Amino acid sequence: MLEKLDRFSQTEFILEHFGDHSMMDFFRETVDLLLPSYDIFLVFVESSPQKKWSIRSHKLMFYDVRHVIEKEDRYEVEVDMAGGESLIAGLVN
Repeated sequence: MLEKLDRFSQTEFILEHFGDHSMMDFFRETVDLLLPSYDIFLVFVESSPQKKWSIRSHKLMFYDVRHVIEKEDRYEVEVDMAGGESLIAGLVN
């Protein structure tokens, strides 16, 4: 398993306030530059647990962009935490 993982390279960006317009441009430009040369997996995880809620559990991570990301290119999961809270995470290839 470690031999397989050695073939991957990792670049990490921690975006505290993703709603900012300049961050959206940075993210879009970075992905556009990397896509032609690399098989990219983007992993998104909420920064802190939030109260479980049926609508949030239904929407998960990529609800607003499901129309542009094929189902086989995305994975979403809700992980239960203590106190009725959960973290939502997603992966996009």
